[in-house]
Amino acid sequence: MEKPDPIAQWLKNRRCPGLLYGDTEESQKVMGEISTYVMKKHPQSKNAYKFLMSADPHLIARACVEKETVVTQESQDRELRIPRICYHFGIKYMYVTDMNLELGFNLDELIKKPTK
Repeated sequence: MEKPDPIAQWLKNRRCPGLLYGDTEESQKVMGEISTYVMKKHPQSKNAYKFLMSADPHLIARACVEKETVVTQESQDRELRIPRICYHFGIKYMYVTDMNLELGFNLDELIKKPTK
C-alpha cells in the first residue's frame, strides 16, 4: 500500500486561496499546452519526460488558471525549469527569498537567541 503524501494531505486540509491542490478542467487544458510546448521544444528528451511527469507543470497550469503566483527555488539555468516555463506562458512567479521579503518575514524575529 502506498504511503500518503504528507504535503498533499496538508494542502487538502487547508482549502483557502493560494493553497491549490489538484487539477481542474481548465488547468488540464493549460497542462496540455505546456506539454505540447515542452515536447516540441525538447523532442525525445529524457528531461522533458521527467519534467512532464513531475508536479511542476500541474502547479504552473493551476497558477495560470487561478491567476496566482508560482513560488520556486529553481534557477533559470536550464530550459526545463519553472521560471522559464512560467515566463514563456506569461505566468507570474517569484523566488522564495522574494516571497519572504514581500510577506515581511524577519529571520531575526523567528530565530530566538538563547539567553544566558
